[in-house]
Amino acid sequence: AFLWRDRALYGFVCMDAFLGEDVPGHLFTREAFATMRRRLAPGGLLALNYTSLPTGRDAQSVARTLRAEFAHVRVFTDGSASTQLASTVLVASASPITLTGSATDNASVQRFLANEATIPPAGGLILTDDYNPLNTYRLGANRLWRSQMVAYVGDWAYWADF
Repeated sequence: AFLWRDRALYGFVCMDAFLGEDVPGHLFTREAFATMRRRLAPGGLLALNYTSLPTGRDAQSVARTLRAEFAHVRVFTDGSASTQLASTVLVASASPITLTGSATDNASVQRFLANEATIPPAGGLILTDDYNPLNTYRLGANRLWRSQMVAYVGDWAYWADF
């Protein structure tokens, strides 16, 4: 809503939106990405943090929806196997994306840059405000995330409510 009302241009927009294991699906639609694109200055970047199975239908749909609004999209993971949950960063721009500078000297950033993922351009579905099954596509990843959190935190009584 802020970006829809706001008229400023930004060089960088970062979206990191989760509620437990799920995401607010309305922020991952073509219309939402178009709003974000309009707020980017020339050469600006949109970066999305997204955790899921790297080859899951949800991740493919997010990437395909981004590609519907941005000429250039690059996808990076933390190096997890395609059958494991991965932290994924999707970077989108109207201009070619070159990631350099002092920020890329960080070890965590280098791990992601070393693991650029290939998500097929035709995979998934373009998500829209009218049709967006993203949260349904994420069910398997959500269950996996929940079981990993139970193992990590060890408090089944708390996590069982989710």
